[in-house]
Amino acid sequence: MAGPYLVREIGEGAWLDVLALYGHSDNTVDPLGLYEDEFETSRYMIRANLTGQWQWGELQVRPSASVAHFEETQDAYVDSLGITIPEQTIAIGRFEAGPELSYRYHRANGGWWEPSIAVTGVWDYNPASLMDVDGLLVETGDLRADARLGLRAELAPGAIIDVRAEFSGLGQGDFEANALRAELRLSFH
Repeated sequence: MAGPYLVREIGEGAWLDVLALYGHSDNTVDPLGLYEDEFETSRYMIRANLTGQWQWGELQVRPSASVAHFEETQDAYVDSLGITIPEQTIAIGRFEAGPELSYRYHRANGGWWEPSIAVTGVWDYNPASLMDVDGLLVETGDLRADARLGLRAELAPGAIIDVRAEFSGLGQGDFEANALRAELRLSFH
């Protein structure tokens, strides 16, 4: 996929980034392990993000809103057994918005601690079906919330640790995805 990409500051602390991508693929499928068929697809993706970052003393507020739409169409073809495989289109679309808040506490001996919290409302206006570990389809639902708790710290000059816990699917009974991420960054000067 290829296409244009634009990032622009639209106001003090407010940014807009937009991209539009289009692509094409040639595919080979081996449905029964006895023969191979070839077919083509075309796809596009459009995404726009509006983000802000403002600071009052040690409090940072980072609101964001984004919309993304992806669509792929598989062309119709006749397979090696003479069966017509019809054209198929899949589409996924999502709008999400919410704030992130963080507050930096400076340590007396240098360095800092910065806890953060983010809550995002997610509307899948064209939801995807996901497959769980048992091979069953799971719907992400039309509307849900995702949350993130984080803690960043500068432990020593040039040594930053970033730990985040993410919770997806809040308010949605059939979908839940949680993650824990830890990152250590060291600067060698």
